Amino acid sequence: MNWLIPHFWDRLNLQARLALIVALFTLLTAIGTAYQASRRIVRKTQLGLTVEYNRQMDILESVAMSAAFADGKDRADFSVERIKSVFANYRYGEDVSQISFQDTSEVSVFSRAFEVELTAPLFFSRWCGLEIIDLNRPIIADGVYYGLLSLSMSPNNSINQAWADYLYLVRVTLASFALVLFSIWIVLRTSLNPLLTLAEASRAMTGGNLSVRVAVTGSPELRAVLLAFNKMAAGFQETLASLRESESRLRQLSEWLPQLVWTTKPDGHCDYLNRRWLEYTGVPEAGQLGYGWLERLHPDDRAPAVAAWEAAVASGADFKTEYRIRRHDGEYRWFDTRAVRLRNAQGQAVKWFGSNTDITERKREEAAKDALVAALEEKEQEIVKFLYAATHDLRAPLVNIQGYSEYLEKYIKDLRETPALAAAPPEAKAKVSRLLAERIPEALGYITGGVRKMNRLINALIKVARVGRLEFDAKPLDMDALLKSVLSTFAFDLERNGAAVKVGALPGCKGDSGAINQVFVNLIGNAIKYRDGGRKLEIAVSGKLKDANTALYSVRSNGQEISASDLEKIWDLFYRVPSGSPAGEAGEGIGLTIAKRIVTLSGGRIWAESKEGEGAEFFIELPV
Repeated sequence: MNWLIPHFWDRLNLQARLALIVALFTLLTAIGTAYQASRRIVRKTQLGLTVEYNRQMDILESVAMSAAFADGKDRADFSVERIKSVFANYRYGEDVSQISFQDTSEVSVFSRAFEVELTAPLFFSRWCGLEIIDLNRPIIADGVYYGLLSLSMSPNNSINQAWADYLYLVRVTLASFALVLFSIWIVLRTSLNPLLTLAEASRAMTGGNLSVRVAVTGSPELRAVLLAFNKMAAGFQETLASLRESESRLRQLSEWLPQLVWTTKPDGHCDYLNRRWLEYTGVPEAGQLGYGWLERLHPDDRAPAVAAWEAAVASGADFKTEYRIRRHDGEYRWFDTRAVRLRNAQGQAVKWFGSNTDITERKREEAAKDALVAALEEKEQEIVKFLYAATHDLRAPLVNIQGYSEYLEKYIKDLRETPALAAAPPEAKAKVSRLLAERIPEALGYITGGVRKMNRLINALIKVARVGRLEFDAKPLDMDALLKSVLSTFAFDLERNGAAVKVGALPGCKGDSGAINQVFVNLIGNAIKYRDGGRKLEIAVSGKLKDANTALYSVRSNGQEISASDLEKIWDLFYRVPSGSPAGEAGEGIGLTIAKRIVTLSGGRIWAESKEGEGAEFFIELPV
């Protein structure tokens, strides 16, 4: 029952609901009125029966007294027979059910019963609550008791009359109820007919018929509602027409785009593929709508593509991925796939618009580039191995050359001090003395100078090789502390040259502590080495966060400028900026090469800028 009532109510329309409510209210009112009226009838019946009973008893008592004392004077002339004769012929009331008379010996000398038929239903009789009334009245004259008169009154006639009155009341109530229901039906039908028409029009509009309109009738309020509905339907019709026109233009435009273009419903099911897509795949559109397009993807790309697409549909985020699509000739080509969700004015998703751009050539170029990078890295490792081997093979002969050069210097000294030289002829002595004093020391100078240069070259090659074989341990770095350590290394040189160093607050970064330390050592060392002797050396180090993932550092000095043509060459191995007379000693030309290699391997980049008369500034970007 609890389940039936709500479902029954839900199936009723507005008119039926209002009619049912009014009918129930009217029925309850009618029942209450009938009940109150019936109670009044019962009370009236009870009262009438009591009055009738007393009236009958008074009449019978008078009749008995008149019959018993015929002359009305002599009370001793009491006759029971006359009482019996009178009672036997007396016309009793229709409610009397029994009458009897007992004499002084309590012997019934007369008794007569009457049948009073009950035509009303038994339940109504019980409802009235009336019973037979028995009343005894003694016959006493001049203080003498002559007998007992008994009278029984039946309520059946009164109940029958009450039932007839009640039936009349019920008929009147039902007739009134029917009349009220009919009136309600007429009123509701008249007043709700426009609303029913509106409901039918709404269902038609929901089904797609936006041309439906309703007649504007009824009360002012109802007319306003119906007019508003017509305006809303007209607005929907115009909007739909605009959307269809926009969609038609969009599809016409998509047919001429070089990309593969498609649209889907908000739930992700494809509902349109442009001509380029159909020509590319060679499959009719009907076979690719919904999720049929997945059959055209490479088997290895289907699962990732579906997962990415379902995630985008669920979150509403833009869709971006790459996968291979099978062409009509069987070739799989790479496509960059992107889609955005289109929304209406209320922010609700109405469609997905996507496109696929062929990136097969780009993929091939990337693959070729990756292969080239791998080959270069392999060659670099070979070069590093060669450098280690070459430096080892070159160092041994240099050691011998340097050792024997020292022996020659000792031998020259011994020749100068030998007695045979003093005893030699003057001409020979002068020639030998000139060789020992000039020619041979000059030759030894060239030899030792070459050895020192070769040593520096070998040391430089070893440094470069070591950088190529380093394994960086990238950790968060405190750059303020790191730069403080670097400057302490050059404390003597900075003080000796009267340099002014300015250091700002430096943001942290990620990198290998030793490697990043070497980068700044090279830059500070070059600032000191290539200072301008004509002015006081000034070095400024600063830093800032370029973005959330990158820190930017700057090392600027007012030393030697770098020409525009040399700004790229300074990173080459063994390249040194041409200079007539730098204030400091020239380096080997490997410091900046090593610095760039370290920064690149750390995931950053380094470059230089220079303006005439302002020195040079080096910039380093490192990951945070």
